[in-house]
Amino acid sequence: MNFLGPQRFIAIDGACLNRNLGLRSSLLPALLFLLSFVLSPAHATPLLVSDTETAAAGYYQLSWEYPSLSPTLSVLEESDHEDFSVVKIIYQGSDRASVFSGKPDGDYYYRLKLISPVHSQYSNTVRVIVKHHSLYKAWWFFLLGAVVFVTTTGLIYLGSRPSGPGNE
Repeated sequence: MNFLGPQRFIAIDGACLNRNLGLRSSLLPALLFLLSFVLSPAHATPLLVSDTETAAAGYYQLSWEYPSLSPTLSVLEESDHEDFSVVKIIYQGSDRASVFSGKPDGDYYYRLKLISPVHSQYSNTVRVIVKHHSLYKAWWFFLLGAVVFVTTTGLIYLGSRPSGPGNE
């Protein structure tokens, strides 16, 4: 036996320990990781959902669910066109939801793409229509709020005044 050269020892779990490098590696977890992608059904696509079809308040949320054996790295794409001829990547990561605000009026299309070593799949397409309240309606809301504010302030003022003769 050569005591000066590299020495390899086989551990009980099938891992290999190299004494010179101090490394321990196992092929079993790596093999199981790759098998999970290969054995995942090809039809298992992510599900993309919006909390509203028409966003009049100016904000909305998209959330998505992964298939059971799918990877957690995802790319959320946005387009102004239904056929996604012009695509903008707006999120990339492992979160499962995203909130949007400040979008101008228009139709927005979203799809989610899962990234894995073996394959990548797109989700269903979600359409969100952003249509803010009209300026006319916004002014009516403002006017109504002003009337309620002035009325409440007046009632508080009148209710706090002393009443009756001799109370000055």
